[in-house]
Amino acid sequence: MSVYSDQSAREILSVSDYSYSVQNEILEGIAISRDLRLDALSVDVDLPGDPAYDSLDDYVAGKIPEGFGYLLRVCNLGDVNDYCKMDPIIFYATLDKDVFVEEVVVSAEIGEGGDATYSPKKVRLFFWEGGFPEGYCRDDCIAGGSPLFCSSDFLKVLRSECGNFDSDPCLEYGASPVVEEVCGVSESCAGGVCVPNVLSKRVCRERSYVVCDVCAETDYYPALCSGYDGGFESGDCNGGDDDEYSCWNFAGSWESACALPADLPDCPDTLSSCDNFILYDTAVSTIVPCACVPTIWLPSVDDFCSGTLFVQTSNCGTTRDAVGTKNCGGCVETEWLPSTDSVCLGSSFVQESNCGTTQNAMGTKICPTGYICDSATNSCEPAVAVLSASYSNLCKNCGSPPPGFTGGNWWYYDVTLSETGGDVGVTVNSRQKCDSGSITPLFCSTQTDIVAKFGSNYIPAGGSLVANNEWLWTDEASWTKSETYFGVDGNSNAVSDSYSFTVN
Repeated sequence: MSVYSDQSAREILSVSDYSYSVQNEILEGIAISRDLRLDALSVDVDLPGDPAYDSLDDYVAGKIPEGFGYLLRVCNLGDVNDYCKMDPIIFYATLDKDVFVEEVVVSAEIGEGGDATYSPKKVRLFFWEGGFPEGYCRDDCIAGGSPLFCSSDFLKVLRSECGNFDSDPCLEYGASPVVEEVCGVSESCAGGVCVPNVLSKRVCRERSYVVCDVCAETDYYPALCSGYDGGFESGDCNGGDDDEYSCWNFAGSWESACALPADLPDCPDTLSSCDNFILYDTAVSTIVPCACVPTIWLPSVDDFCSGTLFVQTSNCGTTRDAVGTKNCGGCVETEWLPSTDSVCLGSSFVQESNCGTTQNAMGTKICPTGYICDSATNSCEPAVAVLSASYSNLCKNCGSPPPGFTGGNWWYYDVTLSETGGDVGVTVNSRQKCDSGSITPLFCSTQTDIVAKFGSNYIPAGGSLVANNEWLWTDEASWTKSETYFGVDGNSNAVSDSYSFTVN
């Protein structure tokens, strides 16, 4: 039996107080919330797939107790073709249950006066005990409906297809979206359509030539540039018997501020000679659309009491701090101490307002480059670099013997110097290398050839330097090699590190 009731008939029809209180709480929440009223007024088709209906339905689903079922209808007020009844599937599935019905009318949203919305709707909630029958399903989208949306890079329009893609009889969206349109060179996707790029930014990449116009054996060139981001043959030398080559690494990038396409600056010209240390590589210059401009920030400031601090999220997914403006009476919270920018980033703490209330907060303080925030004192202290020296790719008797080889075995290997602390750079000034063999006693020497070996003696914070194809040879049964590198970081702290290995 299906029992239809309203508030006035509640006692006559013996509607459960509990059922009524749940329905009334849900409908009252819709009636008093500006955002939910706008959702109700914006519903086009009250089925999953309609964004406004989905928003309302998510709110209702979060309020329904476990063990109960419900159906939400949102109907145009006075529609002679729709009496806001249960759909046939649910009607027949609940014939053996007592179904209770409550409703509220949402007629208009005045807003600020200039953005009033008038599209009166009846919001009706069907409610029953026992949940949904086993095997019951409901359409997740509208037949023939295929909403369009933008790809994450804003360069394509995608479409979600609505159909029956599984074993149940109900409709759902397909697992993978379909590319509806690829936006043009001067376009980006916004709101599910390709539109002309309003704002863009230009990105230029820098190349640092660490090896330049050096003559070497033809079959030796690929190995020498294999440890770099790129390289090329720049000509012939030694009468054409050998190749002249250059190797380079990407050194970073430079990008402009967002601007109209006509106002975007060009990348600096590529210099004709690689004798210069840094070059801008216009060949990999790109224009990136600034497609999303924050225009909507939620939740609204009038949802929070005046002076209350909270975080808003924009339509672009960015966040910002905001202060409530709602008049809640009594003491108005206008100040919270300590401020978030006085506490280290990521540290949780408790703030107290001028009204004596408290709230949990998260620190946002960021120290200048080269300094770290001490969580115990929330002060910025000079960082100490972490220098790491290591070897890799040790290869016995690989390729051609190294210079001076007279017999025995030889090894090639790579040496990497890294700053692993990530806070401050290091200038490496010298190295001490030590060798000993099964016959030869330990002998050491100090060298200052860091730039010659690595192309630079400066390691930026979190960066590294690599020397490829280092070598040794010996005719003894075993040989041990170690190196210790010494440097000074950007805060004048002495740092060092070593590596060692034995070959036989």
